[in-house]
Amino acid sequence: MPGDGAPSADGSPVLAPAAGRRDLHARAHRGRGGRPRDHGATARVIAATQDLLADRRAAITVDAIATRAGVGKATIYRRWSTASDLIADAVLAVDPLPDPPSPTDDGRTQLTSLLQRLTEPLHLAELTAAAALAHSARDPQLREAAERTVLVPLRERVRAACRAGDTADESAVGTVVSLVEGLWVRRFLLCAPPLASDEVRAVVDDVLLAVAPRCAVHRR
Repeated sequence: MPGDGAPSADGSPVLAPAAGRRDLHARAHRGRGGRPRDHGATARVIAATQDLLADRRAAITVDAIATRAGVGKATIYRRWSTASDLIADAVLAVDPLPDPPSPTDDGRTQLTSLLQRLTEPLHLAELTAAAALAHSARDPQLREAAERTVLVPLRERVRAACRAGDTADESAVGTVVSLVEGLWVRRFLLCAPPLASDEVRAVVDDVLLAVAPRCAVHRR
């Protein structure tokens, strides 16, 4: 089975090749006959995969996942056809973003609240998503999982913050979205150290709102 190899030369996780674009949520719930499904095993396998993804030194192999989850490899094979299927599902099961800001706040407050996550060390869910993002260039399934888990909801939250302000400049909003997305990619791929709170405020006031100043004007 793909993904049963050793760590790569640079120590990054060994990921299986993509197996096509299928519904990523449904695979873990399909049975293949045989013994009754142990639903607790599914959760343990997903958690073990997330733990290994978060450990950037670990090889993501079926053997390693099975050992950490306390299950046999056959238990994994009955649920996922490939290691890529399993890894994508493990990524889709995390929520690496902070809770959405209050929609009643003005755009500046919402952007500042969202970017406060950059003042904290990477959480386990973020490390899991970061591994998917790091390998997304060569694995279409992980690229889709990273998009759905991190980038799409991040873009939506930034756009919502901008819509809270008095702005109709979609070009400026698009630039703000790209800038915030770049901050998250830097955080995930480079494991950048946390920012100070005053640095976050400076990013919002001197960069984001300089691009789209009307975002700071509360819509009435």
